[in-house]
Amino acid sequence: MKSHNYLFSAVLAVIALLTACSRGPDTPPGTIVFSPSKGDVRSYQVHSQTRIRVGDSSRKRTMRMENDAVLRYQVLDTGATLKLGIEAPYTRFSLDGRKSFSSTNPDGKRGTTVLRELMSAGFEVDIDSDTGSIERFVNRNEDLWQTVLEEGPDPVVDNLKKQMSPPGFPQPAIPLNEGERITLPDFRGIGKLQLTTEQVTDDEVVTTLEAQGEKVRLRGTMVLERGNGWLKRLALVSETEIERHGIKGTSHQKLVMLPEGSPSSLGDWLLEVNLGGEEGRPFPPAPAPGELVDTATEEQVVPSPVGSFSTFDDQLRLSISHGFDNNNLSGDFELEDLELQDAAGNPLPLNLFRSSRYIYIDPATEQHHTMAQFIPLGWDNANEQLQKVQQITATGHYRPLVAEALTLPLNPEKATVVASRGARAEAIPTDNPREFRLRFHNTKAHRFSPRIHDLTDARGYVSDGDWLSAEEREMLRLVALGRYAAGDTRVVFEREMPETLTLYLLSETDSEPFDYQLRFVTEAALRNDLSLPPTGEVLLYGDETGNTAAGIELDELELPQPQRNQLSLELPGSLAEACKPVVVEAPQINGHQLVWLRQTAETTDDNRLSTTQHWQVGTEDGVRSYFYDIRVENAVRCKGQAKWQAVLGSLGDRPWLVDPTQLPGEIDPEQPIADFLRRYRFIGEQGRALAPVPPNSGVSLDASSVGDYLTHSGRLRLAGKVQRIEQLVFTGEPEERSWSASFQPLP
Repeated sequence: MKSHNYLFSAVLAVIALLTACSRGPDTPPGTIVFSPSKGDVRSYQVHSQTRIRVGDSSRKRTMRMENDAVLRYQVLDTGATLKLGIEAPYTRFSLDGRKSFSSTNPDGKRGTTVLRELMSAGFEVDIDSDTGSIERFVNRNEDLWQTVLEEGPDPVVDNLKKQMSPPGFPQPAIPLNEGERITLPDFRGIGKLQLTTEQVTDDEVVTTLEAQGEKVRLRGTMVLERGNGWLKRLALVSETEIERHGIKGTSHQKLVMLPEGSPSSLGDWLLEVNLGGEEGRPFPPAPAPGELVDTATEEQVVPSPVGSFSTFDDQLRLSISHGFDNNNLSGDFELEDLELQDAAGNPLPLNLFRSSRYIYIDPATEQHHTMAQFIPLGWDNANEQLQKVQQITATGHYRPLVAEALTLPLNPEKATVVASRGARAEAIPTDNPREFRLRFHNTKAHRFSPRIHDLTDARGYVSDGDWLSAEEREMLRLVALGRYAAGDTRVVFEREMPETLTLYLLSETDSEPFDYQLRFVTEAALRNDLSLPPTGEVLLYGDETGNTAAGIELDELELPQPQRNQLSLELPGSLAEACKPVVVEAPQINGHQLVWLRQTAETTDDNRLSTTQHWQVGTEDGVRSYFYDIRVENAVRCKGQAKWQAVLGSLGDRPWLVDPTQLPGEIDPEQPIADFLRRYRFIGEQGRALAPVPPNSGVSLDASSVGDYLTHSGRLRLAGKVQRIEQLVFTGEPEERSWSASFQPLP
């Protein structure tokens, strides 16, 4: 059980901090101490990552350990001795990405079997309320605990006894004055621990922790319940020098602790934050001023009450789609009252806890989704039950947010500020005329959205600290705030800098939430059930309008001359379907004719058609595209003017399913699907062309036929509710524009 020593780091951190704030003999006014009541219960989710590096440059080894747990504390008695019961209904430990222990899946090994029995039984601890020292620590399985103790030294027991017995010393009370600092001398052997009260509200106290010892340094954020000092949220980063068998190294640990049932969107993803590093990161799209939509109808929030679920290892992931467009700033969507069912519809005896939840925009489809991750609790082979799940029912709650648009000027000469409702944002210029520093001051009730208008041509950078990474600093900031919000960022504009930015301040609302009865099925079942309406719209074209580019006539097209001895032409969407370039006259090159060759693929990705066509002059065999000292006569020839014309007919009660045989003209199942979609388009509720839904992952717009996209009943399934069908027709007389292109000779 040697490796499982690390399982208890979370338990130990909590006990240490609780006892550090325990009841003192004389509590001064204006302070807070840990003063629980008998019967109090608190449950937390704990996530930690540890990276150990040992050896020198010639012989170095790195290990990465991850631990996730749910810890529940019950106050059994108070007074001179505080008695706590501790349960761990979920624990997972992995080493270098490989799971080596999990409460959900027994492996049958004796060492882990003993550990499972100990952990499933739970522990009890007695703490001296005046000094914080641990007087008694036992497992509730008394016989097994005694057997383990009698068998001799055991690393797990030694680790528990050693780390859960902090030295007894008078414990200070935590001040309720913002900015006041106290020092805990020789805290758990790491040196002086400084605790600073940063913010005090009606219901919580936010503090920061900092320690710098000879071999250990630590930074943290600790949030306490104001009324009784119970831990509410915690984030710690520590770095320790280690030595074993004469080999030195370092242990770097990140730890996050949050309420198990918290409605906050914070979760285990805090350990995986990625701020882009030296390359920075782009900013998400944001509504333009005047286009903001901060309200949504009940149907827009959940267009279809059916979502999908998938299992990965011992995790259950649920996804539900929303009908918001890019001008929406969505509120919070929560999933509750989950019931897991087998293939026969029988409930499965599984209790779950949510480890993360967030709303995100899929960049490939521009759809909003809520993703929630759940983990089964208990030590009775929960993973076996998890594999039986075929359907899940749940209640969904959506609570909107109120968004206020604020204009922040950018002045290269001085800092600018915008403020509202106690929150404010600053833009601070730097020596670089195309660079600003954005600083955000969020409050608990009012926070800035990370979606900022007019930053599409900019990248954001967040700097590392003295020994903390930028991501670790972000983790501490978000745990202090209690939810996700925009943070300080260095903004670098790639091109021209705008005069102002539009920020959106999000606030809670008293409006009643929308409630939904939801059903989740496997991804395959969701894809194959044709009776289910689409969960949202997926657009066919990759530009912002969702349609082919429009507006350029043939006589407005810029006809090119060779660049670097190559001749290329880009046809916009308004001409691409009706026109193509041709070589009218040119000398042969090594016996080969010169022709115009299309260079771009039909699609920008597997699901979207390209809105432009890129052509280039080359030999007909495709070998040569560079030419010297020749003249080429070219023309762009068009069948007429392309026009989309509505197709008459009824779409029925399932407007996401279209019968291609009812369309005008002959439909060839072997025709490339991309060519078919350039002849017919299917307009959705937003007035934009919809993409077809691939029946499986093996087909794509770039390489599949019409037949590959048809269902068993011969229908084409669209990613949205079709409002009308249009056919491409050509009107007017054929048109042509000619031009000459001269290639320069070799130098």
